Amino acid sequence: MITFKLLLHMMLRYKRSLFFGNIIAIMATLISIPIPLLIPLMVDEVLLKKGGKITETIDGWISYHEPLVYIGIVLVVTIALRFIFFILSVVSQKFFITLSQELSFTIRVRALEHLKHVSMSSYERLGSGKVIIHLITDIDTIEQFLGSALSKLIVSITTLIGVAIVLIWINPLFGILILIFQPIIMIVTRKISTRVGALKKEQNRTIGELSDTLTQMCDLFGQIRASNKEERFIQSAIEQSKRLRQSASEYGIKALMGERYSYTLFLSGFEIFRALGLVMVLYSDLSIGVMFGIFGYLWFMMTPVQDLLSLQYSFANAKNALSRLNELLSLPTEPREVSSSKALSHTRALSIQTKNLVFGYDEKEPVLRGINLNIASGSTVAIIGASGSGKSTLSQLLVGFYLPTSGTIFYNGVSADKIGFATIRSEVFVVLQQPLMFNDTLRFNLTMGDTIDDDKILNALRIAQLSEFVFTLPQGLDTQVGKFGIRLSGGQRQRLSIARMVLANPKVVIFDESTSALDVHTESALFNALEGFLQDKTVIIIAHRLSTVTRADYIYVLENGVILEEGTRENLEKMDGKFNRFVNDQH
Repeated sequence: MITFKLLLHMMLRYKRSLFFGNIIAIMATLISIPIPLLIPLMVDEVLLKKGGKITETIDGWISYHEPLVYIGIVLVVTIALRFIFFILSVVSQKFFITLSQELSFTIRVRALEHLKHVSMSSYERLGSGKVIIHLITDIDTIEQFLGSALSKLIVSITTLIGVAIVLIWINPLFGILILIFQPIIMIVTRKISTRVGALKKEQNRTIGELSDTLTQMCDLFGQIRASNKEERFIQSAIEQSKRLRQSASEYGIKALMGERYSYTLFLSGFEIFRALGLVMVLYSDLSIGVMFGIFGYLWFMMTPVQDLLSLQYSFANAKNALSRLNELLSLPTEPREVSSSKALSHTRALSIQTKNLVFGYDEKEPVLRGINLNIASGSTVAIIGASGSGKSTLSQLLVGFYLPTSGTIFYNGVSADKIGFATIRSEVFVVLQQPLMFNDTLRFNLTMGDTIDDDKILNALRIAQLSEFVFTLPQGLDTQVGKFGIRLSGGQRQRLSIARMVLANPKVVIFDESTSALDVHTESALFNALEGFLQDKTVIIIAHRLSTVTRADYIYVLENGVILEEGTRENLEKMDGKFNRFVNDQH
C-alpha cells in the first residue's frame, strides 16, 4: 500500500537532492523578486525627475548623470538577474527531475516485485490491460505530480510570500488584500479539482476496460477472423471507445472549465487591484512609478498562482492514480516458502499427494471435489477424462496457478504452503497444450534468457523431434518465431515447449494434453526419445490418446471434478467402467 505519507518518507531518503534543490530554487526566487520593481521605479526617478534610491546608488558609482545611463544600467542589471534566475532554475530543476524519476522508478519496481508473487487467479481477475495501465499510465501520473510538486510548490509559495512582503512594504493595504485574496482562490480551486478528480478516475477505468478488450482482440485476431466474427468484436471495441470518448470529453471539459474559472477569478482580482492602484494614485501619495511596479508584481504573481492551481488538479489526478495502483498492490499473493526448500532437494524425483482437494473459480460452484491423489516418486501417472472434467485445472493447482478452496497438496510429504509454490515451480514443469511463445528467436524461447550451450539446446531439440526442422531454417536458432509463435505450427510449438522442458530438467513433468497437435507416429517417436530423459522423474500425463496413457503405471479417471476410477491399466480393464469405454472409443 502506497500513501502520500509513504511517498514523503521516500523523498526524505534523498535529503541531499531535496536540500540543494530547494536552496537553489529559493535563491532563484529571491533573485527574481526585485525584477518587476526596477524598471517601473525609473518612471518616478528618471522620467518624473523625483530622484530616489536607484539613481542615488548609481550616482555613487559614476559621475555621468544622464537619464539614458540610469535606464541602461538598470536594464543591464534586470537582464542579468533574469539570466541568473534562469541558470539557478535549471540547476534546481535538475535535482527535482532526478528525484521524481528515482521515486517513480522505486514505485514501479515495488509494483513489479509484488506482481512477481501475485496469484494467477488474482491477476486474471484484474486483467492484463489494467495491469499495464497501472504500471505505466498511473505511475507516470504520480511521477508528473511529484515532479511538479517538488519543483513548483516551494518556489511558488516562496514567490507569493516574497511578493506579498514587497507589496506590504510598498503599500500595506495592497499586501494585506493580496494575502486575503490568494487563499480564497486556493479553496475554490480545491473544491473544483476534487470533483474533476472523480471524473478522471472514471475515465481511467474506461481506459482499462478498453485496453483489456483491445489486448484480447489483437491477441486472438486470427481466431476471430477464422470465426468470421470481426464485425462483432470490432463493434464491441467501438462501443467501448464511445464510452471512453464520453468520459474523456466530460473530464476534459470540466477540467478546463474548472482551471479557467480559477484563472479567471485570479484575473478578475488582478483587474480589481489595477483599478485600485489608479484610485490610490489619485487620492494618496502613491506615485505612478510605484503603481507600475505593483502592476508588475501582480503580473509576476500569475505564474506561481497558475502553478499552484495546476498542482491541485495534478494532486487530484495523482490521488486517483495512487488509489488504482494500490488496487494492484493489494492483489493477494501466493504462499511463500515458510520452512525450507530442502524437502525437494534431496531426491531426484518428487512424490505428490493431495488430500480432499476442492476448487472452484466460483466458490459456490466447485470444479474439483474431494480429489485424493497419491503419486509415488519416480512413477508415471495418467489422468484421463472428458473435456471439462477438471484435468487441466488440477494440473494448474499442483503448481500453484490457482489455490485450492480447501484441501492440501503435499510434495515429498511436506505441505505446498510450507514449501512455497515458487520453489515448487522450480522443480515442476507443466508442458501446456497451447504454449505461447515470446516474439523473439527460437533460442530465446528455448532458454528463456538463460545462457545454455548450443550442444545442450540441439540435444533437447533432438529429443523433442524438432532438430531436423531447425536445421532447415536459414537462421537456425536465431529465427524469429513471431508473436506467440505464430510462425510455427501448433505441433512445432508443442515440441518447442517440450524441448524447453528438457533444458529445464525438472524433477516432475506434467504433460497437459501437450502432444494433442502431433500425429500418432511423431508422438510415439517423441515419447520413445523422452524415455531415457524421464527415467527417475515423476511424470503426470493428461491425455486423450490410449497410446500415451498405456505408458502410465497408474491411472486416474476424472469426471465432473470427481475421481470415478483409479488403478493400474490391468485392474481398470477388469471393470466395466469409464476406462473401458475410453479404451473402446479409441478403436
